[in-house]
Parts: sequence; C-alpha cells; structure tokens
Amino acid sequence: MQVKVSAWLLVMLVMGVPAPAQSSAGCTPQDPPRVVSGGVGASELQALREVEPGHNLKLVFTLHSGQYVAGVDVEISGTTSGQVLRHRARGPWLLACLPAGRYVVAAEYEAQRQSRLITLGRSPRIEYFRWMAAADDGVSEPGTRDR
Repeated sequence: MQVKVSAWLLVMLVMGVPAPAQSSAGCTPQDPPRVVSGGVGASELQALREVEPGHNLKLVFTLHSGQYVAGVDVEISGTTSGQVLRHRARGPWLLACLPAGRYVVAAEYEAQRQSRLITLGRSPRIEYFRWMAAADDGVSEPGTRDR
C-alpha cells in the first residue's frame, strides 16, 4: 500500500504543526487556534487547497492590481474574548479554524492597516484584503492591466 503525502503537509508534520482534521464536518476549533499560511508557488497553493476543508476562515491578500502579496501581519480578536491570534502570513492565503462567533480581523501590509468585523458560523468564510501598490514597486494601478 502506498501513502501519498503532500510536501506542505510533510513540512507541517516535521515542524510539529498538528495536521488539520480532514473530515466532512469541517473545522474543529482548538486552543490555540489552528492557522496555516502560504501559497507561494503552485505546489504550496495545492497543499493549502488540500487542507482548506479543515478551516472555516480563509483570508486572501492581493494588491488592487491583482498580484498576490505575502508578509501580511494579521490579528484576529474575538469581540468578547479579546485577542485570539497573531500571525505573519507567509503567502497570499491564511487559513484558520476558529469557534463560531464575531471577530475583528486586522491585516497590515507595508504600513497600510485594514480591519473589519466578521461573523463565523457553520459555513466557511472567505475575506479578501486588497492594498494599493507602492509607487516604487513597478506594479500597475487598477484599470491599467489587461484582462
């Protein structure tokens, strides 16, 4: 019998990160909350897609021009329980498994901070955070890229 393990999952296991539950029931919240980020490169993105069902919150980070960004500082706080987690996203996707409830999600990229109030329930939630490109990074502004 041959067992296929994705490279990303193997790295998580070697680093001592608990593997997400892969059940049809979705995420089972833990303390501390389970969080994983990445998505730089096709293989890493595929590995995140494989573990996505075990999470009820997905954050996606891009510039307004559509380019993905990494190195986003994220804070998620419960509206009644205070801070839940802090994480620097290693790529454009962050997946988290949190208990149902209301949260303030704050994301900061290149000194530009955004925050919003979200409610998590039984269904997975996707939130997109978009930033303007810095003047010196050579990225086209919205409306100037070809589609």
